[in-house]
Amino acid sequence: MLKASAILAMLLPASAALATEGYLENPAVDSVESGIGLVSGWHCTANQITVSIDGVSLGKSGVGSIRNDTASICGHANGGYSLLYNYNKLEPGPHTIQVFADGNLIETRSFSSRRSGGVPFLSGTTRSDIVSDFPSVGQNATVEWNQAKQSFVVTDISSPPSSGGYDPNSPCGKTAAMAGAWSLSYTILTTFTDKFTFSLKDLTTTNDSSMPCIMLGHDQYGNFDASVGYFPALNKWILYDYGLILMDQAFTFEMNGSDAISGDYYQKSHFTGLLSTPYLMQGYRTAAPAQADRFATDLFEPRNAEHEQFSAIQAELQALEVIKSKAIAARPNSIEAQTQPLTASDASLKKFQAILRNHNTQ
Repeated sequence: MLKASAILAMLLPASAALATEGYLENPAVDSVESGIGLVSGWHCTANQITVSIDGVSLGKSGVGSIRNDTASICGHANGGYSLLYNYNKLEPGPHTIQVFADGNLIETRSFSSRRSGGVPFLSGTTRSDIVSDFPSVGQNATVEWNQAKQSFVVTDISSPPSSGGYDPNSPCGKTAAMAGAWSLSYTILTTFTDKFTFSLKDLTTTNDSSMPCIMLGHDQYGNFDASVGYFPALNKWILYDYGLILMDQAFTFEMNGSDAISGDYYQKSHFTGLLSTPYLMQGYRTAAPAQADRFATDLFEPRNAEHEQFSAIQAELQALEVIKSKAIAARPNSIEAQTQPLTASDASLKKFQAILRNHNTQ
């Protein structure tokens, strides 16, 4: 009967078969490496493992980690070795790695590198996204940039957004498709990003055929004052965000697939009641409903209190309108100076606001 070491020698690459007491596992042959990862493998007898890339020493690796899978070969389980290394430090392209056990070369291998953040160490940046049909068809993986690892890590696995029990092609089903967390960006001189979270538990009917369902949600500050719904007449979604003092915000958009949207951003002045000119908006889902629900807090009562406060200062806001108009005249290039009466298309926003107002008084 063949010994385990003899069998392993037949299975391993030629270079490893010549020295069956050890093997380099990472990086794999001709692999592409990026971010902060490992140089790792196992060796039965080495007291010291050293590593070099392109002839430059990386120093000593740790030795003696538990490897039960090699115990039958080595006669013990503490043969693992590993060295933490930032592959982003390498110039993108092909490289050669060499591993030495107690000064003796045990492996020479080729691999390639890429810089995961475009630079040796990317800092001060955050980003999350959803990878559809991963790890299996019908599932979505949420990935987030991890600065410490200089790579994206999977933070959640979920099923695709539910239609809330409605026909996915119906207005209510399309409204339900907005469940989850969203990041919406638009540019007015500089780029702004607003974040919203919607939960299927806050999906409700309106008794209005022009928008049969709306879904209430939170803004990035935790205020429960955002609403979204599908507007069949426009074949678009409308997201409306109440502002406490100066203005409301409105977004009209279409969905591009299940996790991205694009459309227009508006500001609605509390002073004039008019909409600004539209600004292009792009958005994407940052978390699926199940994950978003975990950090969405029910703030119905604070929202009611906020609207009571808003009503109390309406008279003061109206008194300020005269001052506002003079300020606009003095700054003809301001955003508010660009406001214009509602067009036939924009009237849908006004209708949506009326639906929300009626719903909130029920």
